[in-house]
Amino acid sequence: MCIRNYLVSIKQIMVFFCSLFLLGCGSSSAQLFLNDSFSSDPDSSYDSVIVRYKNKNKNTDTTINFSSVKSSNKSSFSVQDGTCADVDSDPNVVHCEPNYPVYATALNWENDHQAYAITIPQVNSNTSMVIAVLDSGVDVTHPDLKNHIWINEDEIANNGLDDDGNGYIDDYHGVDFYKETFFTSEGIGYTPIGPAVNIDDAGHGTHIAGTIVGINPRVKIMVIKFLNGEGKGGIAGAIRGLTYAIDNGVILSNHSYGTDGRSDTFEKVIKEAFNHLLIAAAGNDGRDIDNVPIYPAAFESNNIISVGASNPVGVRTLFSNYGSKHVDIFAPGINIRSAITGGGYGLKHGTSMAAPFVAGIVSLGMSNSSLSVGELKDRLLLQARVSPIRTVQNDLERVIDPSLFLSSLQQNYLVCGRVGL
Repeated sequence: MCIRNYLVSIKQIMVFFCSLFLLGCGSSSAQLFLNDSFSSDPDSSYDSVIVRYKNKNKNTDTTINFSSVKSSNKSSFSVQDGTCADVDSDPNVVHCEPNYPVYATALNWENDHQAYAITIPQVNSNTSMVIAVLDSGVDVTHPDLKNHIWINEDEIANNGLDDDGNGYIDDYHGVDFYKETFFTSEGIGYTPIGPAVNIDDAGHGTHIAGTIVGINPRVKIMVIKFLNGEGKGGIAGAIRGLTYAIDNGVILSNHSYGTDGRSDTFEKVIKEAFNHLLIAAAGNDGRDIDNVPIYPAAFESNNIISVGASNPVGVRTLFSNYGSKHVDIFAPGINIRSAITGGGYGLKHGTSMAAPFVAGIVSLGMSNSSLSVGELKDRLLLQARVSPIRTVQNDLERVIDPSLFLSSLQQNYLVCGRVGL
C-alpha cells in the first residue's frame, strides 16, 4: 500500500495532533511538562563556568577541529566551579562564560481532544543516516526504538576500554555528558551509553527519537544525554555533545531545548561545523525571539533550522515562539503521540515535538540529495506553505510541506499523501 498513517515500518509509533483550529488546543489549564521558562539571569542558578585556554602550541584561541572523524576534542574547553572572575588573572585564559542553564521545550496539557493521524510521502532512505539527539537520553530498550539506535562499530561494549581511541570508554550508543558538565564539584566524568540501558529519566528524548524514527524508519539515533529528569542541564553539555556527534561524522542533529544565555563557545562550534545541520526548537514562551532570543535557535548561522509549532490548520500555536529572522519554519507541535520510556506511547506538545518532525523530513531529504546543508535548508523553506495568518509585524510564516520539499529533490519516491496540517 502507498498510503501510510505515519506508521512507516514501526507499527506502534504514530504522530497525532488535535483536530482543533487556529491558535492551539483551546486548553486554559496548560502546565509545563518540563520547565522551559528561561531565567532572566542565566548565571543565577549555576556555579560553574566554561573556560577556553590558549592553544598549547600557538598563542591563539583553541579551534575546534572537525577534520578527523574520530578525533577527541575534550580538551578544547573545560568546565570549572566558580565564576569568570576566578580565572580573570590567568594569562592562558582566552574566553570565559557562564555554563548557562538549558531547559527542554515541551509542554503538558490535560485534554481529551480527538487526534488524527498524519500521512507522509514514502521515500527510499539511506540506511546509513544517523541523527544525533541531544536531550535527556533515549530508552534504547523501547521495542520500537531498540533496532534504530546508533552503534559505534569501533567500540566493544562494556569492556572498560577506549577501543576506538576517541577519548571515551564504552561509548557504544553515545555518551551521557550531564554529570561531567553539570556536577563539576563532584568530579564525576562522562557516562558511556551501552546496550540495553534506559537512561532517559525525563521521557523527553525518547519521545523525540520516536518521532524521528516514525518518519524515517531507516535512520539511526545517536544518543547524547545532557539533560536530567527535569529537563535541565548546562550549555557545556550541549557543546560537548555536538562536538562528539560531529567528530563521529554525524551531519544532522536535533536540539529540543533552549537557553537565554548566548554562549560564544557554542556559537563557535556551530559555525565551524558548516557541514552539519542543526534542527533547533524555537521555544514555548509565545514571544518574538528576534527581540528576546533563545539559543541555539536564534544563532545567526546558515546551518541551523529553527522550528516553531503549528496546529492542524497550519497556523502558529499560541505558545510557540516566533520571529521573522530567527524562526525559519513551523511544524506540527500539538498532541504529538510517540514513544515514551518503559515501552509505551504518549502525547506531548511543544516546539520540542515540532523540531524532530522537521529533523525526520530533512533526514529523508539528505538521504536522497547531494545538496549542501545551506542548499537543503533553502529548498525546505522555498517549498514550505505560507501560513494563512500573518504576524503582528505582517510577516509571512512558513509551514513545512513534506511532499513539496521531497518532490523538489527530484528523486525516486512514492507520494503517499499530504501532511494533515
